[in-house]
Amino acid sequence: MKKEPLGGEILTDVTDTEHTCIEASTLDNALVMIVVLEENGRIISWNHAAETITGYSADEVVGHRDLWKHLYPDPQYRPSVTEKISGVILRPSYFENLETTVVTKNQEKRIISWNTRQIEFFGKIHVIATERDITEQRREEESLVAYMTEMTLRLKHPVEIISNNLLGSAELVRQGILTQVGENIQELKKGSPGKKPVDPGSIQEIS
Repeated sequence: MKKEPLGGEILTDVTDTEHTCIEASTLDNALVMIVVLEENGRIISWNHAAETITGYSADEVVGHRDLWKHLYPDPQYRPSVTEKISGVILRPSYFENLETTVVTKNQEKRIISWNTRQIEFFGKIHVIATERDITEQRREEESLVAYMTEMTLRLKHPVEIISNNLLGSAELVRQGILTQVGENIQELKKGSPGKKPVDPGSIQEIS
C-alpha cells in the first residue's frame, strides 16, 4: 500500500489559507470601492477604498444593513437607489455604471458609479458591488461644457456684440460726451496757443 506523504493535509490547509489571504489583500487594496452583500442586505465586506471614500470604517458597517440611510439621507432620493440594490439581491440581475450621489460621513457629496454582479458562496447568493468615485471627473466635464457653451455663444453672436458696442459709442457721441473728452485729450497733448492748459482733473470719468 502506497503511503501518503506526511504533512500533506497540512500543506493543503496552508495553501488554502495563503490563497484566502491573497484574495482578501487584493480586495482590501483595490483602488475602487468593493462591497459584498448577503441576501438580506447585510454588508459582509467593506474594503479600504470604501472606507476612504465614504469615511465609514469597516467596523462601523460590516454586519449591518442601515448604512444606506447615512449614505442617502434624503428619504425621497434613497428609495430610488435601495430598490435597485434590492432588485439585484432578489433576482439574477445586475446594473452597470449606475450613478448616485452619496453623502459621506463628513457631509461631503460624492458622485459614485456602481457596478454589481451576483455571486455564490457556499450555496448562498451574494452581491458584489464595485464603485468608482467620479466626482472630479464630472466637475471637469461640467467646466468644459460651460466653457464650450460660452465660446459657442460668442461665435454665434459676433454681429450683435459689435453692433451693441457701436450703438453705445454712437449714443455717447450724440450726447457730446465722447467728442468733448476727445478734444480735451488733444488739448492736453498739444496745448492750445493763448489758452490755459486744461486741468486733467476737470475731465469727467466715463464709467
